[in-house]
Amino acid sequence: MALTQRQYDQLNEIGISLWQNRSASTTESDTAVTIKLTNEDFLQLLDSQLFQDILLALSITPDQISLLAGHLDLGLLNWHMADVESCEMTASQLTTPTLDKLSKSPQLKQQLWQLISKTSS
Repeated sequence: MALTQRQYDQLNEIGISLWQNRSASTTESDTAVTIKLTNEDFLQLLDSQLFQDILLALSITPDQISLLAGHLDLGLLNWHMADVESCEMTASQLTTPTLDKLSKSPQLKQQLWQLISKTSS
């Protein structure tokens, strides 16, 4: 049975750990350390122009976002900020570097915009 990241996080929150059989090859997002966002981090994100632009591109308003288990729940998409060097999107999960790293890298911003444009078309 496959679980979404959200389901996995919810099970972890109530103390249920899961064993998963992993294949020999792992992706960067499998091995990346996810940065747990706090309420204070979330409030700082809301003040960021880049964050506002990303929300606009995703057609999401700030009141549609919730902070769950250290990641942002955007409704149909969960946004995880992690110690990664690229942006990646699966069916229901967006994994990016921190907003600070994104704002300093034109290549990362371009990669993120390309991922967002694929989902909105």
